[in-house]
Amino acid sequence: MIALSNGDSINRTSQSADFITVLHGDAIDATEQRLRDRVAWFTAEAGLVFACASARSHDPLERIEYVYLRADEALTTEKDSFVSHEAAA
Repeated sequence: MIALSNGDSINRTSQSADFITVLHGDAIDATEQRLRDRVAWFTAEAGLVFACASARSHDPLERIEYVYLRADEALTTEKDSFVSHEAAA
């Protein structure tokens, strides 16, 4: 299990296999790396492929919707590159 800081959350999106993690505070880089390491471990154990993407707020007052949109765009790009790679193989 990954220890999250106060206010951090991991949630599954509705009608999708996607998960969204919201991280706050000063330890975001370390927590994100632990999450990515856990995904890599699970990938090796389960033999499944995961697409991961992230986005960060530009300032503390930025609306979270904009951060979500950038993260969703990055995830879509990641998924599309995987589909393109698989189609070419």
